[in-house]
Amino acid sequence: MILLSLIAASVLAVQQDSIPARHDTIRSYRADEVVVTGQLLPTSISRSVHRVRIVDAERIRAQQAVTLRDVLVQESGIRLQQDMALGTGLSLGGISGNNVKILVDGVPVIGRLDGSIDLSQVPVQRAQRIEIVEGPMSIMYGTDALGGVINIITAARAVDSLHVSAYGQHETVGAWNAGTTVRGMVSDVDVHGSFTRNLFRGWNPPGTIAERSFQWKPREQYLVDAGFGLNVSSMQLKYDGSWWNDLILTRGEPRSPFGTSAIDEHTTTRRMQHSVSLLGDIVEGWKLSGLTSFSTFDRMRIGIVKDLVTGVERTSMQPGSSDTNTQRTVMTRWMLRPPAFSDAFALEVGGEGTSDVVTGNRIAQGRATMVDVGLFTALQWQPIRQLIVQPGLRYVYNSRYGGPFTPALNVRWSASHDVTFRLEYGRGFRAPSLRELAMEFIDINHNITGNDNLRAEYSHHAGMSMDIGLAGERALLSIRPSIVFNDISDQITLAQVDATRYQYVNIGRQRTMMARTDVVVDVSDLQIKLSGALTGTQRRFETGTMSSWMMSPEGNLQCTWSDPWVGIRWNGFAKVTGSQPTVQLQEDGTLTNGSIAAYTVIDVTADLPVILSFFRASIGVRNLLDVTMLQSTSAGGTAHSPSTGSIPMMWGRSMLFTIRYEM
Repeated sequence: MILLSLIAASVLAVQQDSIPARHDTIRSYRADEVVVTGQLLPTSISRSVHRVRIVDAERIRAQQAVTLRDVLVQESGIRLQQDMALGTGLSLGGISGNNVKILVDGVPVIGRLDGSIDLSQVPVQRAQRIEIVEGPMSIMYGTDALGGVINIITAARAVDSLHVSAYGQHETVGAWNAGTTVRGMVSDVDVHGSFTRNLFRGWNPPGTIAERSFQWKPREQYLVDAGFGLNVSSMQLKYDGSWWNDLILTRGEPRSPFGTSAIDEHTTTRRMQHSVSLLGDIVEGWKLSGLTSFSTFDRMRIGIVKDLVTGVERTSMQPGSSDTNTQRTVMTRWMLRPPAFSDAFALEVGGEGTSDVVTGNRIAQGRATMVDVGLFTALQWQPIRQLIVQPGLRYVYNSRYGGPFTPALNVRWSASHDVTFRLEYGRGFRAPSLRELAMEFIDINHNITGNDNLRAEYSHHAGMSMDIGLAGERALLSIRPSIVFNDISDQITLAQVDATRYQYVNIGRQRTMMARTDVVVDVSDLQIKLSGALTGTQRRFETGTMSSWMMSPEGNLQCTWSDPWVGIRWNGFAKVTGSQPTVQLQEDGTLTNGSIAAYTVIDVTADLPVILSFFRASIGVRNLLDVTMLQSTSAGGTAHSPSTGSIPMMWGRSMLFTIRYEM
């Protein structure tokens, strides 16, 4: 606190000139930001009982981000993992991505592979902001929200008769991205549509010996979305539809002995999502929020034998060279807030229903279904103006397993106009997925089966945070320290149950903690955000022994300077990630500790002055330090002797060029 006081004093000592109009005060800035994640109605971030981080459109544009991966690579407390077959996953505060729910306007993104959503398949071009809520949000969002929620909020309702925007971007590693959006009002109906194409030609680290193959595989993505919104009496009605196609090409090397053919693999992922939402007063004083969605996910992997002389391609007949997995999900979530029965109390009640159907070659009988129904309620009690206490409870019925009761308690206390404390306790859960329940993967090399007796993963979460906002005549300061602890039991783990068979069982346990402090300084044309975090993890192995705490630090710097003389806006992003503890499955079926080396990612971008009033150009450098591979160490072999290897993290240093048109 002494150090924080010194920082505050130095900032407030800046000369007492008036603040430019585009800067207000941290107090009003915090109060004006509105969040919707975990709320029945939009609520100012200062009054929310949850800890919410916001990544706004200005920050997304400063990073020249195309997908959610591009944004989160520089976000504090979030770590990315790269799998060259399954894509980019994440962990939030030490909790893996299968316990983090990703939403688009409140609709869950489906199609998890190995428990995670591929972040490079989640576009952010239309994002107005991204809300990140840490800690269990299972009360409102049910399963997979044990570790937190990342909610992408798309552009708000149009206020002009017509708005047209387009952009083109080139990255020197071989990426070409382009898109356009049209939005406007037609007879009091807000109508929008957009089209995006992302092309990546593939990339290999320098020195790679390969004729056709790439470590970072070529891919082509298309996204089309459309929707409308209108007012019906006192209700706001909104429809959104999106269609996503992603093609990844895996090229094989020429085959011996003549090198005239190769085996390629085409992996196509298609997502479709339709949603209808309703928000407003059904009768005076009764607030209703409703959302219904239908989502599809199809992943088709096809082996191709290509004649390198004639170019003729044919489908491979080798067993296991092709497969198809699908998922169909219908979800509906409704929340009701009746009139307050006193000034001190407000009640919210709601329900959520989800129906999932998955099919695939590795699903028992080729098909599995699950129905989940949840009822939840939250009571907000404000005995005095400075204090809000909000308990909540969710009950779950599930057709495949015993659903848990999930309680939560959040407390917000405004100690003064500039200092706010938050306390939180909650239980979160992750339901066993249909693949964990119904997996059947048996061939000459594998014998993996699901388990219909699985229980939900269940957690205890406790946390405390503080918001400090100070304002001088020309300087703004915000400090947000926090500490959280999680204890996750009955973790679902693939374990060896006999000499030849592996099965999903509830034997794992994990404890995590994270202490983090975010400091934001805004002085005239300079804005700096500095974050530091320490993440700890404990795991229980199959032997039942709990590991010691494995600690990992990280630091993050985000800086923006608007040059008042030339008109260039400079943006700098740097993230130092400490050595990451890992747990790995060995050949004899045991789990052992390992680590991934520390690394630093630095990105620099510049927004150039406006061209002809309609055009804006940006340039930048990604991965300035050219981080590509990370050293991984683990206990290897049956004797667990130390071994080292390398895992891919990022493609190499690249230049970015972006031009935007807005009218």
